[in-house]
Amino acid sequence: MNKKRKRPPTKAFKEVAQDYIEAHRAGWKNAKHAQQWTNTLSTYAFPIIGNKPVDEVDTDHILQILNPIWTQKPETAARVRNRLELVLDAAKARRLRTGENPALWRGHLDKLLPRRRLADRGNHAALPWQQLPSFMAALKSSADLSSIAVELTVLCALRTSEIIGSSWDEIDLKEEIWTIPAARMKAGRQHRVPLSKAALETLRRLKVGNNSELLFPGRTAGRPLSNMAMLQKIRGMDEISLKNGGPGWRNEAG
Repeated sequence: MNKKRKRPPTKAFKEVAQDYIEAHRAGWKNAKHAQQWTNTLSTYAFPIIGNKPVDEVDTDHILQILNPIWTQKPETAARVRNRLELVLDAAKARRLRTGENPALWRGHLDKLLPRRRLADRGNHAALPWQQLPSFMAALKSSADLSSIAVELTVLCALRTSEIIGSSWDEIDLKEEIWTIPAARMKAGRQHRVPLSKAALETLRRLKVGNNSELLFPGRTAGRPLSNMAMLQKIRGMDEISLKNGGPGWRNEAG
């Protein structure tokens, strides 16, 4: 006579989610992915279903999580929904729950939530202003060309190309003005940037030992720093921050 297999003891959703993250950590391309999973679930899911037995999580719980952010933070909401679905699928595979997945989109939540429009994607991700002092301090501690380029980008509110293509003849330290010629501006018009004390201090620091006509000379003579240098710098800082238990310097859209 075949004995019926017993279901394993139920677990709280939070525990199942943490198990899922640990099981997949090695397969994710970079360290920040696991941290992003933890951050989004901790912020949006755990307050509502973290301590709830995973086999008791139902559609109403999923809607409690998603409704407040579905139209206000569509990209984040989509990621949260997908992560809920994956965790609940894993719970079913471990025989910790049965039945349909309440976080499933097609044929389920698509009947209960409005479809996301392309226009809902909004602006590019940005660093929360509360983290800016810590971010700038981390930049100054590096003190390499890429760090200073990012620092000036923030201080002067300029684009990457406007920063790395700059030359010293555009800078008037005495008049405290940075004049970018029309040919280097996306709008095709000359742009004058009043230099703050912090920007002036950074430029004077950059000037020391710099014998090039360019503010940010690259490895090839006469060529500026690579247009990927700042992005690579921020990615590196992001990974170090996450490794040390910090918040990281990029969100998932950055």
